[in-house]
Amino acid sequence: RRAARSKTPGAGDLSITEVLNEFAEKGEVEAALEELRRIDDKVRPQQKRIMFNTAIKACANAGDLKGAEQLLEEMLARRLAANAKGMGKLMEAAAKSGDVGAAEKWFSQMSHHGLQPDVVAYNLAIDAAAKASDLSAAEDWFA
Repeated sequence: RRAARSKTPGAGDLSITEVLNEFAEKGEVEAALEELRRIDDKVRPQQKRIMFNTAIKACANAGDLKGAEQLLEEMLARRLAANAKGMGKLMEAAAKSGDVGAAEKWFSQMSHHGLQPDVVAYNLAIDAAAKASDLSAAEDWFA
């Protein structure tokens, strides 16, 4: 499979959703957001959450917590339900930026959205504490 070289569907052998994912994998937030906006009206309604989660993934890979949070807000404003994958990417963005408070916030928000935190969520909370050199917070997750 060839890498995305342009922001056009069909770049190489990539579909419109794969182009967005290529940008997300690389943490190319601006390109991912541009692609999200470009394809927004071209995807079926049931694909919208996947597209937003993929853009949130770009933010997480870039450590852009604020961008990830803004995308979740936009997603919820469109009445797209949050899921564990997207919430996990928010926690990953918090962890990469070393923001323990944000990781804890998004962990607790999972239940607010009817989601059950899993082992990945716990690991991301511990990772955020470790990256912030907050041993006490990391140990609290084991209690």
